[in-house]
Amino acid sequence: MALTGLFLILFLVVHLIGNLQLLKTDGGRAFNVYAEFMTSNPVIVTISYVNYACILIHVIWAILLTKRNREARGVESYAIVKNSSPWTSRNMGILGTFILIFLVIHLKGFWYEMHWGWNAKAISDGLEVKDVFAVGDMACSNVWYV
Repeated sequence: MALTGLFLILFLVVHLIGNLQLLKTDGGRAFNVYAEFMTSNPVIVTISYVNYACILIHVIWAILLTKRNREARGVESYAIVKNSSPWTSRNMGILGTFILIFLVIHLKGFWYEMHWGWNAKAISDGLEVKDVFAVGDMACSNVWYV
């Protein structure tokens, strides 16, 4: 659980660094170059599949650990509940479900659109690349999504 969680956190750091390319005022050129590199480099593509597997392993392992912990307790609930742990620690399942819902929406809105739904092209260093910046720009113009 900790190893998959650590890998997912490292992925988020790299994802953030890449998305900071959106802040450059070059009309999306830097972000499109970054996106082209991330979708064409075989090492990065392999790591993305490892990332998807880590998400699934993390979810499955969380469910198994929760089930095992409930079975180990032996009683339905405690007679006295102190709640000495933080609310976030006691409700990881709920918070994880919110994160999973966000991931599904995020992957549909960006990853899916980039691969199969968005056909806009941009020219970068004389090469035609997908205009992934336009996908992000469109999403950010949608107030509900943001």
